Amino acid sequence: MNLRWRTVQWMMLAGAVSLAGAAGGEAPSSQPRQIAGGEASGAWTATAVDLLGGDRPSTQRLRVMSAGRMVVVVVDKPEAIVHWQFGYQDTVITAGEVRLDMDGVGLVKLAIPEVRARLECSLLLTGQSHRARRQLVIYPPSRLKMAVGRLTQLRIGVLDPHGRMQRHLTAADVPYDDLRTSLALRAFDGELLIVADQQADVSGEIVQSLEDRLKGGMAVLWLNPPAGKGQWGFRGVTEDPPISQPVELADGMNQSIRADDLGAGPWPVTLRASGKGTPLMWLVDENEGGDRRERLLVVAMPVEKGMVVAASMGQLSDPSRNVVGGLVVDEILLWFLREHFDNSRTEEMQS
Repeated sequence: MNLRWRTVQWMMLAGAVSLAGAAGGEAPSSQPRQIAGGEASGAWTATAVDLLGGDRPSTQRLRVMSAGRMVVVVVDKPEAIVHWQFGYQDTVITAGEVRLDMDGVGLVKLAIPEVRARLECSLLLTGQSHRARRQLVIYPPSRLKMAVGRLTQLRIGVLDPHGRMQRHLTAADVPYDDLRTSLALRAFDGELLIVADQQADVSGEIVQSLEDRLKGGMAVLWLNPPAGKGQWGFRGVTEDPPISQPVELADGMNQSIRADDLGAGPWPVTLRASGKGTPLMWLVDENEGGDRRERLLVVAMPVEKGMVVAASMGQLSDPSRNVVGGLVVDEILLWFLREHFDNSRTEEMQS
């Protein structure tokens, strides 16, 4: 990997490009600038394309939200002019060109169109001697926004020390209680608790403090529970080696995403659950002897009157910035509404 390509990667990771303004192209400023608009889920996506390496079609799909923004760091010969086209099938939505700087680096900035249904587009970049094409998947706005009225009727608590789940809910206009202290957690008496990014030594304390409330009807969404000791009928298991298999989705879990949006891994941690668990997302792993084994990624576990959904996948580490991870969280929250809260209300009315 040459020095210039490492520099481009540093630029992307450090946020040294600006997304302010409309679609277009420019050479990067000599002074690093923070990425604008990165707080909202799906607000921006960054990637890089090296045209010096020749025509290398990428099978990786870039995933962006409707009405979001994207920046592409382009590398080619110094002061080269790179032409770009963004389109759907044979229709060009927008096009332009960018002159690279003396180091051969430039930026293409795109305003993603607003869509109402999942749409697959492509970005074509043509340099002096090579071209590159990148596939984009544009997702419609978060379905949580259409369910805000129902979610507002619930009291939702969030226990995430890094604030990532809080940012995701804020972007969808979903109100919540921020439970960053053990005192706030013990005092929380709402209907739904979201737990994320907790270490194993803290998890035991959380389970113990929630036991009675969960049995009384509370719902808990646990994102990426630590592998090892089980709780409430499920446990995380480290896969060695990690499993590389496509994901299967339960009925009703594909309102915003498709199975191929989640990829085929590798999945380093999966879940095991008791027989009363309901798989929502899972893998089917087949060993050398032909035996098929189901490995869970998302599972729902009833705990007396309450319900726990555990979810284990890398995309969930930051649902505020990972488009697919955010959509998985949305699917689970909508599942809670349909299968737990609305069903519980119906049963109360019938009793």
